Amino acid sequence: MEPRRTGISLSHILAVTLLLHSASSAIAAHPTPTERLGACTPQMGHREELFPNSKGLRVVVVRFVGQDGPSEKMGADLAYSLSQELPTYIRRSLQGDAQAAGLAEEDVQVSYIPCLMSSHTQAREVGKAWDADLVFWGQASCSVNNPQSCKLAPVVDKEAQFSVKVEGHVEAKRGNVQIGFNDNRKVTLALPVSTGKFRTSVTLVHWRGLQERSDQAVRIDPASVLDLDFPRLASERPLSLFRWAVGVYAFFSQRYALAAARFEESAAELYSGAEERSQLYRVMGTSYLYAGRPMLGLAAMEQARASCTGGDERCLGTALQNLGWASARIGEKAKALSFYEQALPLLRRVADRSGESTALNNLGAVYNAQGESAKALSFYEQALALSKMIGDRLGEATTLNNLGAAYDTSGEKAKALSFYEQALPLLVQTGDRAGEATTLNNLGALYFVLGEKAKALSFYEQALVLRTLIGDRFGEMTTLNNLGAAHDALGDYEKALGFYGKSLLLSRKTGSAQSEASTLMNIGSIHDSLGHRDSAIDYYSQALPLLTQERDRVGLARAFSRIGVIYDNIGAKTDALSSYKKALPFLRVIGDRSGTASVLNNIGAVYDALGDKVEALSHYEQALVLLKQVGDYAGASRTLNNISGVYEALGDKAKAVSR
Repeated sequence: MEPRRTGISLSHILAVTLLLHSASSAIAAHPTPTERLGACTPQMGHREELFPNSKGLRVVVVRFVGQDGPSEKMGADLAYSLSQELPTYIRRSLQGDAQAAGLAEEDVQVSYIPCLMSSHTQAREVGKAWDADLVFWGQASCSVNNPQSCKLAPVVDKEAQFSVKVEGHVEAKRGNVQIGFNDNRKVTLALPVSTGKFRTSVTLVHWRGLQERSDQAVRIDPASVLDLDFPRLASERPLSLFRWAVGVYAFFSQRYALAAARFEESAAELYSGAEERSQLYRVMGTSYLYAGRPMLGLAAMEQARASCTGGDERCLGTALQNLGWASARIGEKAKALSFYEQALPLLRRVADRSGESTALNNLGAVYNAQGESAKALSFYEQALALSKMIGDRLGEATTLNNLGAAYDTSGEKAKALSFYEQALPLLVQTGDRAGEATTLNNLGALYFVLGEKAKALSFYEQALVLRTLIGDRFGEMTTLNNLGAAHDALGDYEKALGFYGKSLLLSRKTGSAQSEASTLMNIGSIHDSLGHRDSAIDYYSQALPLLTQERDRVGLARAFSRIGVIYDNIGAKTDALSSYKKALPFLRVIGDRSGTASVLNNIGAVYDALGDKVEALSHYEQALVLLKQVGDYAGASRTLNNISGVYEALGDKAKAVSR
């Protein structure tokens, strides 16, 4: 089952996107910089005229405000040039990235309206009436005593570009991006002389469906968005926004390796100038984590926390919550718990009820993963009450799903089914198709365990349709794997391999090392069942470097154990012993006493077969202690038989009998 963690809030992402062609303005067929309207009002634009194409992302650029005549003219020239030159620049310079991010020319439109905006509130209200997704506005100033400062430099002309030198490295391998990102990194900017002062602001009005592309760990609130101001962003530098834009669109298309690379390119240019750097680093960190670069992701999340200024408890609470999510994702549950516990009182103090509910849900998820179901249920119930109190139906549905997952894990299948069935209609009502798919997937897993295979397959298939439709690539891979596992359990290995094969292709395309490793393990398991032992070892071995990269200690323990069993079965005892010994430390670190006992027994059996009775006894005795601790008396009985067999072989009949 999949609990819906909501630790990363991407409601604060700058959703700039590529502008590949211009649309005509509602004010004039071809507005010019000399045209001037007053304050922007809803009546100045109509969707049908501004955006002839009913689909795609819609962008409006308005005049930049100037405090005097020269500044006003310069600001108007800047805004108009920006609206006119962007399509050309995008076609010329970013076409390859656009294709890689999944953008088509009809996906985006831009219009210019020569009116004035002075606040994010105004931009959002008016932009909503225009049915725009994104509004560019700003301020400009220059010196009356220095006419040269009022001349507009080309917005995208190559002579106006600047150079960025980063002392680090960028590597791309198998879809994952590794970037030099450390405390000693040095960035040098070589800028041309500024012709004036600018403040470029970007207001996000609508997500227009992009929130449905998030996976279950990401909750996006379209009503709460990031308003970005770039006080140091001069006319020579607006294009750095669009390098960031490619990263944002790539992120929502689940192309996380591409997203991580673009964010790194734009970081030196934008992050130092933005007033809300914490949110920028948060998105960057999320991309790194999804792209299989956990250490870079954690570093960016730490930057997000460090960027919270002036005792901003809301910012700090959100940043700590995101650090908790990042830590949980790489298996560091204790750290995750600590971050969530620090975040909760901060979010309560600033009366962020939605954030508080998220923190409670995340605390429940950690405790549930640790097997402390009573604590998990307590946190989930608090989150549920809070969501109902504030009328957050989406939060309520998320918590109902989590309650279902908790009861599912604890074996109370009837209660789990009840909570999943309560969550599903709420998710449909709120239009949360990603959440709907997660719950359908959980229902499939539940019915499969209950032995109702036809129902299970039906729910999995519904979940797959939704996840494919909304572009939830990671959810799609999860459901493909579940369908493969279902057909595997039914003995239909051909269908199982078909679903696993689709998941493997998708995981490699998106650069998901974690999903790729999981699928390789599943394919290896089928080949093992079919007796294709060389193929099984090959697939398990392919998974090992990916599991190491992800620091997936559970996966590494499983892989080495399975390889050891295969070698053991074919009589390659030395190779079996080597693999078992590699599995053992991972099992001990994750605290899997049953798994540790099993491998200790296997090691004992190998030493027994090799004639080393002393080592065999040592490992059997260690296994026996653990089996008694976990109450596995059947396993303990088998281990006692193994010990008796060794003593009998040594000729010590008394000890053999006593055992």
